[in-house]
Amino acid sequence: MKQTNEKRYSFAKETIARLLKNKLAVFGMFVLCVLVLTAVFADHIAPYAYDEMDLLNAYQPPNSEHIFGTDEFGRDIFSRVVYGSRISLKVGFIAVGISVVAGGLLGAVAGYYGGWTDNLIMRAVSERRGSTTMTIFSGLSENALMIFFAFGIWWLTQELLPQ
Repeated sequence: MKQTNEKRYSFAKETIARLLKNKLAVFGMFVLCVLVLTAVFADHIAPYAYDEMDLLNAYQPPNSEHIFGTDEFGRDIFSRVVYGSRISLKVGFIAVGISVVAGGLLGAVAGYYGGWTDNLIMRAVSERRGSTTMTIFSGLSENALMIFFAFGIWWLTQELLPQ
């Protein structure tokens, strides 16, 4: 039996090595970690409670006591941003979870049955993606020109660009 001098790496080590070579991925992971740590340790990071009001300090500009300033009720904006990171993460994880479950189920059904069922699911998902773009653009203005612009953008993204 012939022996080779090649080092064997596990799949996890190869994946981590490839991830570390991508600078944008590392930066994104860093930002995500900072956001998660901020949400987890919000009670220790925020200098004030998110709902603590001080009407005497309303509309304060950023200063040494209030890093981001205060709002109309004298609440510290930095504290509210720190506590708000918890809600942002919950919404994000729930949205991704729903997408993964729905996509997994639709993909499994399309893969199992194939044929016209696969085509129907593919067309419905593609239409839903395009109609979301149209709804966003047409909802920005009641101007008819904006609606035509939305249809044009939708058509470009659906028909001309590779999927």
